[in-house]
Amino acid sequence: MKIPTHNAANNLGIHPTNLILIASKLNSSFEECWPEIDDGIIETIKMMYYKYKQKIIDNEKEMVIIVGKLGDNDTIITNDAIKVLDKLCRHKHWGNTEISYDGILNITHIQGDKLKIAIKELISLEYISQKSQNGPFSLNTAKKSEIERIIKTKGNR
Repeated sequence: MKIPTHNAANNLGIHPTNLILIASKLNSSFEECWPEIDDGIIETIKMMYYKYKQKIIDNEKEMVIIVGKLGDNDTIITNDAIKVLDKLCRHKHWGNTEISYDGILNITHIQGDKLKIAIKELISLEYISQKSQNGPFSLNTAKKSEIERIIKTKGNR
């Protein structure tokens, strides 16, 4: 059975464009996934995607982007986490140049639990490091090229 692509993307919690990109990696042509997509493709994507989704706490159906090639090395990251990366990068908080939690709050304007979730997500992905429970935080210089690629990808959405 086929369902509208936008409904399938909404059910998966991803942007329709990402759904089509993922489906194209599964040897589906554009015509096979627009404007409707087969249930079998959706189930395959769920099996591939949801093992990563476990790492991310749902921010009220916040869209996520997929960075890199489809497979075991995918990075799925929330928009809030990308914003934190972007701001820390712009303010040059790499390695020993650290910033407090309040400092991140001031430059990102992400409030409450959303910021805590974004920081936990970035720590789990090893994009930022922290000295103690409450910071200070800095970007991981070993992942600089990957972080810059994520930020660049965000700008091209």
